[in-house]
Amino acid sequence: MSAGLGELLLAMRSESEEVRENAWAACYEGYREIVWTRVFYVLRSVSWLREPREATEDVTSDVFVGLIEAAKQYREEGKPEQWLARIAVRAALRAREKLTGEWHGRRGTTVARRAVSFDDEANAIASELDSIDREELLELERRIAALR
Repeated sequence: MSAGLGELLLAMRSESEEVRENAWAACYEGYREIVWTRVFYVLRSVSWLREPREATEDVTSDVFVGLIEAAKQYREEGKPEQWLARIAVRAALRAREKLTGEWHGRRGTTVARRAVSFDDEANAIASELDSIDREELLELERRIAALR
């Protein structure tokens, strides 16, 4: 592999479809195992999941399917391998949440999703939102953006 991950991520922003696809293919070939390993590490914790490797393949595919779009958000700060690993772990956490119905906070604690009634007063809603973990708010914002 001649180009580093950072260069490949930047190439995925190219106007040229051929350049984007070549960068994506090189990224897939060079970094698929890293993504797969991170995803498997998260999904293996679902005790009743009979085929964690199969689920890992699905999530890994999802990561790479969305990588060209995600690369638009890549900033040349830190190591690109860490950025890609975070993308993989977030995708795995979302998959685990779908499988289990539970969300695991930053420190591994299980957090039940909370519903806020829209009948509540504005101050009560703001207070409820202030008590939600920052990671959960970021996840909610991502979902709202995806729905738009």
